[in-house]
Amino acid sequence: MEDVELSEARRVLLADGEVECAVQEDVRLERDGERVRTTVVLTNRRVVFVEAALGFALADVREAKSRSAGFFGRGDTLLDVELRAPFETDAAVSAHATSLALVFCTATLRDRFHEELQQGMRRLALDAAAEAQRAQAALARQAFTTTNAGVSGIMRAQDHLHASVDRAVDSAFSDLETLMAHAKQMVAIAEQLAARDASAQDADDEQQRDELERFKLFGIASPVTRVSHGASFHRELARQLSDFLSEPLRSSRGVLALTDVFCLFNRARGTELVSPGDLLQACELLPDLGLPMRLHRFSSGILAVRSLQAAGQGLEAQVVALACRREGVTAVEVGLRLSISLLLANEFLRALEQEARLCRDGMRSDSLAFYPNIFAHSPDGQRALAALLSQSGVEPKPG
Repeated sequence: MEDVELSEARRVLLADGEVECAVQEDVRLERDGERVRTTVVLTNRRVVFVEAALGFALADVREAKSRSAGFFGRGDTLLDVELRAPFETDAAVSAHATSLALVFCTATLRDRFHEELQQGMRRLALDAAAEAQRAQAALARQAFTTTNAGVSGIMRAQDHLHASVDRAVDSAFSDLETLMAHAKQMVAIAEQLAARDASAQDADDEQQRDELERFKLFGIASPVTRVSHGASFHRELARQLSDFLSEPLRSSRGVLALTDVFCLFNRARGTELVSPGDLLQACELLPDLGLPMRLHRFSSGILAVRSLQAAGQGLEAQVVALACRREGVTAVEVGLRLSISLLLANEFLRALEQEARLCRDGMRSDSLAFYPNIFAHSPDGQRALAALLSQSGVEPKPG
């Protein structure tokens, strides 16, 4: 067992090439006579216990078998897992192996998880065998010959590398399923080529980098689905959404319209699209899960996701500061200055007007402008208003 790093939303941080295979909630981890209730996440490489922030690699599993405690099988439904000791080999089995048990609510859930675990172990063994064959083939290719020596040999090696990259791209785009299977490989290739060509300034290289940036649209290698997460689908979807939106919210002043969130999130999920209803339900669960963002509803009915960080909470103050200019501020100017959409800029201006912090004036020729309301809560502002009325020949009303 080893410590596992979790995200801010308490989701497992996956390594390169790692994807989630199954998630099971309300499982009790029994180890050294103690039981801890936790959520178990099975990936193609390891098993992670979220609440305990612990896990073990599938390669360390020596044996996993099901059993039932109590008479006539009516007790706990358990899955016993025996782990290899460090530096243990098949030829020399250590006496210091670690044993633990997973207690499930029902035998059906246990058997399903057991089957997924065995499939993961079989895939890992096949991958290890394939990797060993590739390593042997690479050693055979690296044998010295006159054809791969000198500058011409280096050029041939570069041509071979470029040809393999082209084949990977063609294979990935042959159909959607293959594309999703190669998504992380495509992102890695795009990053490598972009880094290699960073010094190029001509138009052709710039266009090539722009095209390669599109591979990064597939930003979620292991999207949460109903099949993999079952009853916990909306909760895990909310956690994954929180992790995904952390960077977009940081670059958009802490607020994004829900329509923009829907487009960004589904684009990153590839073919595993999420419906508007599921996204809305996941956003409504954000406060219940203690995540650092909330679903905000404007008076007009427009929905947005707002960060609870300082950048998100101070957006109204920045809009008021912009309105303090002599010519006021318009929705277009707010959107340009604060890098938010025109829809959200207009909603913030109208919300501040309803709070009596801003007032509107249609005297500007270009569009409707908003100014700070200096008469609402300031005694000096009220006296200035009375003086202005008296200069205009209007007798101010008492009170």
